[in-house]
Amino acid sequence: MITEIPLGKAGHIRVKNYYLLKTNYVDDYQDKVRISIMSEIKSINQKPYISVIIVAHNRKPFLKYAIESAINQTLGKNEYEIIVIKNFDDPEVDKLIKESNIISIKSSDECLVGDDLAIGLDSSRGEVIAFLDDDDTFLENKLEVIYGLFHKNEKIVYYHNAQIFKTLDGSSEPKFKNIRACFPNNYLILKFKKIVRKYTLSPLIFNISSISIRKSHYVKYIDSLKSLANHTDDFFFFVGLDAGGIYYLDDRKLTVYLRHQSASKAILKQNDKLSFLLKKADIQEKGALASKYILGLVNDERLKNIIKARMELEQLSNNIYMRIFNKNLLLKCIWNSRYYGFKHTILELYLVIKDLLKE
Repeated sequence: MITEIPLGKAGHIRVKNYYLLKTNYVDDYQDKVRISIMSEIKSINQKPYISVIIVAHNRKPFLKYAIESAINQTLGKNEYEIIVIKNFDDPEVDKLIKESNIISIKSSDECLVGDDLAIGLDSSRGEVIAFLDDDDTFLENKLEVIYGLFHKNEKIVYYHNAQIFKTLDGSSEPKFKNIRACFPNNYLILKFKKIVRKYTLSPLIFNISSISIRKSHYVKYIDSLKSLANHTDDFFFFVGLDAGGIYYLDDRKLTVYLRHQSASKAILKQNDKLSFLLKKADIQEKGALASKYILGLVNDERLKNIIKARMELEQLSNNIYMRIFNKNLLLKCIWNSRYYGFKHTILELYLVIKDLLKE
């Protein structure tokens, strides 16, 4: 297709595939005008390298700040796009989206979080996907870091950064022990127990807002993602490992994780003890179901053993919250900790029992 751009008496530029075919301009000023127009055309039609996918479902208070953190990045605006998937209207947020030329997609109330992420992936144009929860924010240099790493090494398929933990009053929360390393998938599977024993699982999986992926590596899994109501961070970690590639684990804190009353870890006030424990049990039950689903998607037997051990630990945690003692399941979890890490298994159970014993 040939596009004509009129430029007054001097004539016109004819453009094909964004390159100049013919011009009558000879002086420097006219050349500058021509170059400026060509740059603008390229900028408009340039495919973004990164797509930021922000999902919000029935939660409005923090979305504006998440979007603003994605807008205010040090990376050039033509290098990334922002896609917001939400199931509600909000005048303030919608105005921000419109003014910032952000792609906005309205999802249904029935959509699972996996549905929303799949919609975002299907709609994205970027080679790299950076996920962002509506109640988290990016530090201003996050996308620039991701851009540099994925550009430098095309074999990187999964990236996870450390977090800053904040509460609504601005105070910081305790931090995880983090790691900076670049692992081939086979090595990470092989050394999984050793890494988890030293660092726990958090620096590998925790928080979808700290995960970025190479889209082409996960395209075949998009339909499978739609069935997940939770554990989407586990999904990207484990199915990616099964498909190969390099994993980059970064100890730089590039995501702010907000602790608040509606977050999954602060479900109900402690004074409503029974409701608190029932809700915790429900989370573990849903987690076990999600792990079982992910288990069916991978082929590597070593990975299957790791995911199965995680699933059984979630089932045992559910039983403990429900005050059910299952000796066989307990023994099975201890036995399978040889895949998942004995120290991490004991830590998870300790946290569950600690919840149970709280006044």
